[in-house]
Amino acid sequence: MKKFLFALIGIFIGFVANSQSFTGFVVGSNMALLTGDSTDMNMKSPRFGLYTGVMWDIPMDLSTYIQVGVYYSQQGAIYKSEYYYQGLFYRDSKIFHVNYIHIPVVWKQRWDWIYTELGGYVGIVPGTAKALWREEIYNAEDVDTLQGYYPSFPRNIVFYDVGAVLGLGIQFKVNETFDMFFNLRFKPGLIKLYKGYVPYPEFASKNMVFTLSTGIINIGRAARHRKYIRKLKRR
Repeated sequence: MKKFLFALIGIFIGFVANSQSFTGFVVGSNMALLTGDSTDMNMKSPRFGLYTGVMWDIPMDLSTYIQVGVYYSQQGAIYKSEYYYQGLFYRDSKIFHVNYIHIPVVWKQRWDWIYTELGGYVGIVPGTAKALWREEIYNAEDVDTLQGYYPSFPRNIVFYDVGAVLGLGIQFKVNETFDMFFNLRFKPGLIKLYKGYVPYPEFASKNMVFTLSTGIINIGRAARHRKYIRKLKRR
């Protein structure tokens, strides 16, 4: 199933890349969280990770585009709890690292140099996922640290994710060839991370990601496209 999905996406991206689209390159940072039942952990912190890839703007008219991208997205979260037990102070952590290949498809509407985005995404886990547990035990003299991995976590996570994309950005001209842009996206996931029996409530959470990114887009063909659109409108 995973190989078939990768093949299907490859064919789709090849079709988009060869269409009358404008190619851009993106680099940014994720602030990723997991939403859901976290009753046994009283603090939750985001994972900050890399977000980078390539995108294509397919023009519908002078200000409307369908944007398709392929990105590497580092996601996850950190859960922590602190408590006293039999005179000792405990600090427990669960650290989730799940990395995705993201394929968002959004409707991009430009309002002069500001643009808005609305759409969805499909995410695929190419095999890079792990969950680390860490326990620190404090006594009057020193600190004992124990840690290890949950071996079942990468085997039992759902290998795909589906979610929404809401975005806001600015795009401005650099020269006759390139535009530069800054973009903020909110991406709530719809699929629970874990399948089957859930040994810990946090495993059954969903992705929620905020992404801040920047990049450049090749508009070398944009001027010709815009002139062509204007000619059609005059007719």
